[in-house]
Amino acid sequence: MRIPKSIDAKRILVVRTDRLGDMILSTPLIRSIAEASPRAEIVLLARRYALDALRLEHSVGDTIEWTADGAGRATLSPGELARHRFDAAILLNPGMAAGLLVLRAGIPFRTGPLARPSSFLFLNRGIRQRRSRSHLHQARLDAALAPLVTGGRARGVHLPRLILDEEERRGGRKLLESARFTPGRPVAGIHAGSGDSVLRWPEESFARMGELFVRNGWSVAYTGAGNEVELADRLARRTGEHARSLAGDRPLRLFFGLLAALDHFVAPSTGPLHAACALGVPVTAPYPPLPSQCAERWGPLGGDASTATPAVECPARIRCALEKCRYHPCMERLEPEELFRLVPPAAGGEERS
Repeated sequence: MRIPKSIDAKRILVVRTDRLGDMILSTPLIRSIAEASPRAEIVLLARRYALDALRLEHSVGDTIEWTADGAGRATLSPGELARHRFDAAILLNPGMAAGLLVLRAGIPFRTGPLARPSSFLFLNRGIRQRRSRSHLHQARLDAALAPLVTGGRARGVHLPRLILDEEERRGGRKLLESARFTPGRPVAGIHAGSGDSVLRWPEESFARMGELFVRNGWSVAYTGAGNEVELADRLARRTGEHARSLAGDRPLRLFFGLLAALDHFVAPSTGPLHAACALGVPVTAPYPPLPSQCAERWGPLGGDASTATPAVECPARIRCALEKCRYHPCMERLEPEELFRLVPPAAGGEERS
């Protein structure tokens, strides 16, 4: 892999216009740049909700909201971006709209993964990483770009992190207290929705996971967005006395406060899973065997993170073959009991059963 010559940039634009989980996994890159070049200004271009996620991240000097029209074209003008006089840009998901915006803004050093044919058009210092075949975690792949804008000084990979203030943590605790769980029982959060971003673990498996928690001395809070309320409600009703649904649309920072108040969190490969892990909450997650979605590439990063995957050799690489695959639906092969064995026993709970 040919690595372009690095520069010692003073004003750096980091472009991340996709999902919340991707943004959280980009925080090691941002921190690595800030640590290696403490006088450089790092500006983040992202969607509004992703910018809100990093509101207290002191490594970020400023933010610019990414907006697009119905056809996916950037509504931010190149001139608006050019006024910031960036000397380098890192495009972490180099789509055509963001790439053309950065190119037309005249930013001289434009790097990122040469992941799509269009990225050769607007990246002049891109690198080939063969991401779907590299067997490296996404955070490590992103962090590999940090030396290019720090004169080669950036080293190592930080863990993802999110920062909350005490008021936000207090708001999360109050939200959890409103569920009126039995005192003395630790609370596990279960987030069954995935927004169709990964192969799904069945609803039945999440329900059985909740039952295992309750049987072993936990209470369970089912979380989800507004369009997942019915799912969370069904799961809570099935789990019974020690389960509540806390799903619903609420401010992102309040949701983070709720995650921070939990004793454990279970979710598929989604933004909420990475948010909980970045807040220091122990997490456990079911992951697909598909290489483009596997835990090796997209798993939660932290000392209290564990994952389980169906014991199959996936014949695909990027897209699931669905009914054409002899293992389909493979996620049903991962039993809840196997995932639950990775969860530490509840303090004061019963013996595992």
